[in-house]
Amino acid sequence: MIHGKTLNGVEFTAITPEEWKELKPVLEADKLNWMPYDSSLIEIHIANCGYGILDKEYGTAIDDDYYLDDIYTMLNNQKK
Repeated sequence: MIHGKTLNGVEFTAITPEEWKELKPVLEADKLNWMPYDSSLIEIHIANCGYGILDKEYGTAIDDDYYLDDIYTMLNNQKK
């Protein structure tokens, strides 16, 4: 897991595909806070940058392109 903060102050957690395989059943069992849409977003994040992106405060997938652009850039810079 990688923890970070965007320039706008959004705190996030980035999880690897392996971590996602472990977390997915637990998160999907929480029907009140986790929706199938969140799982779809995590899969998209992994396809786009190699990590699933969770909002650290709410524990749900981030679905804001502005924040995701920042996060993807940060994560790609860390890989270099």
